[in-house]
Amino acid sequence: MVTEVYEGGSNVDQFVTRFLLKETANQIQSLLSSVESAVEAIEEQTSQIRRNHSKPSHGVVETWSGSAVPPHAPNPKLGASEQGKSLPSVTADPKEEGLEAQISRLAELIGRLESKTLWFDLQQRLSDEEGTNMVRPAPFLSLSCGPIPA
Repeated sequence: MVTEVYEGGSNVDQFVTRFLLKETANQIQSLLSSVESAVEAIEEQTSQIRRNHSKPSHGVVETWSGSAVPPHAPNPKLGASEQGKSLPSVTADPKEEGLEAQISRLAELIGRLESKTLWFDLQQRLSDEEGTNMVRPAPFLSLSCGPIPA
């Protein structure tokens, strides 16, 4: 369908379409690079934390509300709204396939980044608690980014 619309358009329409596709590809590539850098930074921070905390406190790191932490937690904001949508499985244009691959990689990296961020946040909170020398039960970590009530 997209090919039919493109081929049926005027030269100006085709030019604008190509221009917008190039710009979209450039923006996705830029975003992908930024996310990859963020993932690398988070992974470096988590490896430093793992070296500093060789064993988990109160078993909280290994569990998430009583169940194992998924290695790539899905983004609940994206999951609910994107479930009904799907990308076409077959594309005629190799550039579109490249964009789809970049988008898939970006989605994977965002999932990894969110997972690492949640883990890093939990480690930071546990580290802060240990620094205060207060004995409290481990907090329940919700999906909100707000402070955990004492």
